[in-house]
Amino acid sequence: MHCISYTPFTIIYREHDYDERNFHRHVRDAIVSERLTSSPRVTSIFAFCGNSGYYDFAGGGSLADRLEAHWEALDDADNKEETGKHDSKDMRLLDQRTKLSLAHDMAAALADLHDADGMQDANGDIISASMVHADITTDQFIIIDGNWKLNDFNRCRFMRRQRKTGRETGDGDGKPCGFQVGNNPGKGRSPEEYKYQEETEKVDVYSLGNVFYTILTDEIPFDDVGSKQAVKDIKNGIRAKIPPRLLTSEDLVDIALRTVVDQAWQQEPQDRPRARALADYLAKELEKIAKKD
Repeated sequence: MHCISYTPFTIIYREHDYDERNFHRHVRDAIVSERLTSSPRVTSIFAFCGNSGYYDFAGGGSLADRLEAHWEALDDADNKEETGKHDSKDMRLLDQRTKLSLAHDMAAALADLHDADGMQDANGDIISASMVHADITTDQFIIIDGNWKLNDFNRCRFMRRQRKTGRETGDGDGKPCGFQVGNNPGKGRSPEEYKYQEETEKVDVYSLGNVFYTILTDEIPFDDVGSKQAVKDIKNGIRAKIPPRLLTSEDLVDIALRTVVDQAWQQEPQDRPRARALADYLAKELEKIAKKD
């Protein structure tokens, strides 16, 4: 039984059997949520016991829901144009500035996760996350009281670190160790996940690139091909194509989103920036646009 309580009412439902695997998944979820209580961009946890957890009430839906509403509005607008009917601006539509704001909010939420208890070098700079989400999609960002928050940490992995003779190495918390996951399904994961190589928090950055791509293009990466072909392409460095109109666009939002997609989708993990760097870049681009208004 998995019980989630939302003020002012409680929802109880059975989705997964109570077994050791699912118990540990929910433990991971609770641990990460507890460590992120200081972040306004992560769902708050109020209580946890076994397979039960008490979290914020999220009545606003996910980013996937919000994008779906936007796409439906685009379809309706096309239909109205064909029939000659013209209504006032549909509130479901996302304007360019809102798209950029969404991308920033998603990057900032992931950055908060990666920075929490992050491993530092001798200068105090974070060199590695200690917690990795390992399942970043548009479904994992939900809106609560008007704010976008990251949730669903049951697939999370905890990064270990190397020590020499049980003492600090002089590199802060020591050299970070990667991890491996035994099953990496779907079409939205990084090359190293599909190759079953060592993973780090950079798998989250790659998957965040998929979120950026969807916000930019109104398309889901590799939505038109099968999983086997998508996995093969990703492993070989092939990425979902950005439509020509967006590749040549000089709109500041399109340029910013193209930039973060390209950075997040780098083939080698070490070539991808940290989530905080992406969030900072998008924040600066938002400031540029605000000054132009």
